[in-house]
Amino acid sequence: MFVLPPPSNYSTQYAQQLKQREEHFARLAQAEAAPNTITYPAGEEDASFVAAEGQYTLRDEVTLAMPPPFATEGLPNALSTIPAPRTNGVRLSFVPLKHRDVPVDAYSSSPKLAKRNSNLLGLASPKTEEPSPSHLNRSLSSLDTESVEDDAADDDQSIPQSYTGVGDDSSNSFVSMFGTPAQRASGKQKKPKNSIAKTTSSFVSRFMAHTNLLNLLATRPNDQTLLFASACRSFSWLDYSSPNRHEALTRILFARSYPLCQDINMLTRDSDHLDVIVGFSSSDLIWLDPMTNKYVRLNKQGTINPSAVLEVKWIPGSENLFMAAHADGSVVVYDKEKDDSTFNPSPNASVVMDEGTEATGFSVLRSMNGKAVKTNPMAYWKVAKQAITAFAFSPDCQHIAITSDDGTLKIIDFHAERVLAVFQSYYGGLLCVTWSPDGRYILTGGQDDLITIWSFHDRKIVARCSGHNSFVKAVAFDPWRCDDRGYRFASVGDDCRMLFWDFSVGALHRPKPTTSLHRAASVSSRSVQNLQARTPENGDRSGALSPSSMAPVDQVVHPLAPRSTVAVLSPVLAKKVDTDPLSSITFMEDSIVTACTHGHVRTWMRPGWEKKANL
Repeated sequence: MFVLPPPSNYSTQYAQQLKQREEHFARLAQAEAAPNTITYPAGEEDASFVAAEGQYTLRDEVTLAMPPPFATEGLPNALSTIPAPRTNGVRLSFVPLKHRDVPVDAYSSSPKLAKRNSNLLGLASPKTEEPSPSHLNRSLSSLDTESVEDDAADDDQSIPQSYTGVGDDSSNSFVSMFGTPAQRASGKQKKPKNSIAKTTSSFVSRFMAHTNLLNLLATRPNDQTLLFASACRSFSWLDYSSPNRHEALTRILFARSYPLCQDINMLTRDSDHLDVIVGFSSSDLIWLDPMTNKYVRLNKQGTINPSAVLEVKWIPGSENLFMAAHADGSVVVYDKEKDDSTFNPSPNASVVMDEGTEATGFSVLRSMNGKAVKTNPMAYWKVAKQAITAFAFSPDCQHIAITSDDGTLKIIDFHAERVLAVFQSYYGGLLCVTWSPDGRYILTGGQDDLITIWSFHDRKIVARCSGHNSFVKAVAFDPWRCDDRGYRFASVGDDCRMLFWDFSVGALHRPKPTTSLHRAASVSSRSVQNLQARTPENGDRSGALSPSSMAPVDQVVHPLAPRSTVAVLSPVLAKKVDTDPLSSITFMEDSIVTACTHGHVRTWMRPGWEKKANL
């Protein structure tokens, strides 16, 4: 007798799996839509600290929502041999839309440089009258300066000499590339055209806008300060001058890509238009106008360079050009309005700009001083064999300081495309760099737990700053506390601490030969390899060099300076400001803003400003 088999339960199992999948995506969608939060200190012990100038008070803490990994990414596999996508903690960019006085005294240590920097930054000399309202020439610096316009003669004086072609003949190409301010003012400003809110691209996972966005933009005050933040795989902008500063005006989530850096063009900023460039771990770049939610995607799928974008900045004085540093050690100049074309750099195409190319590791594969090109890249430099971690333009817009994972600091003449100096870290990679407001000194921080002060004009190391117990992730000068008597700067790192430093060349003292540099340092495998590479053959790892191995003053590549010849600077204040590693610090006129890798953005009011904030 034939018996039918029992009915299959495949349909039931499939229905259960489908239900679980739907519940999983629903939880992800709910987590992605989680809002930012804000908390206020209520008498906590860690809500204030005292420095020489007075007491700093914690105003509030904004916690940025950290979205979960993209649905198809899954959980990280500890046994995977494929490197995980790069993340860069939390990166902040502030954009003030109203003029505030920047301390001109910060540039007064050199009268010639002070006058030049004041012209570049649109600042009036303390003894001169305020510019007339008819001046609308925008500033060439990311500092908060007033928009002014001048006639053609004054405009030509307010830009570096290389832009006008008065100096080196090779700089004439920059006039055709940038144009003078008068030429730029006569042209129409182009804007991105693709709507990021309605895009069907798989690159964008989700777009969220404030429910009252149009009214907020229409009724915003004149002294508005905007904050752009990249956290995990989200990019958002907030009105940081509003009482509801934690509410994101718009928030964009990306699929399988992490925004690592961003920069805002201060030359083209306006009340109804902003040019924002965002670099991603997938090598993509986005030119975004947050006011209209329009964007353009550049270097799509690594057309020009397939490695992650670790740093991006607009070139000072240009409306269209920006510079991006990639993880393969390349620096690429893009034009926001030009299409991309495949670029295959090869050693045969290298343009050697100086005789020390092999020693410096710097070569130009496409020059900005060459013939004009119709597609990106506008320029292509090979700077290092390892990832470039950070770069910064000098205040006079003539030079670039570049740091990389190989532990080198390279100072490059931007217009001549030539390396001026190469310095080595004590060991390990360098992670951050910045210039002093007067352009005399350069700060670097890195995996050796140190901040190093370098003299740009003397081409030498000035001091090593010992105080951190882990990697130094960010350094910044306080322009409101820098003058011809000394400098104030701060640093943050993986030890969750913020350190204040007061620096004056006359107050530095060289250490004794037997003095240890600092107690301990966090050593990575790369740090050990770099340290071993710099160890003399006799096995001495102190960093000491024999007199015969010391480099001449005019040598481009400078050897590692021994500890006994370098002054050691100690911090004037050390404060643990978070429970998670810190990744960002920003000085503002009324406050200091710190951010950690888990999205905590804390605002510390300066002495005397906390009462004004409560009014």
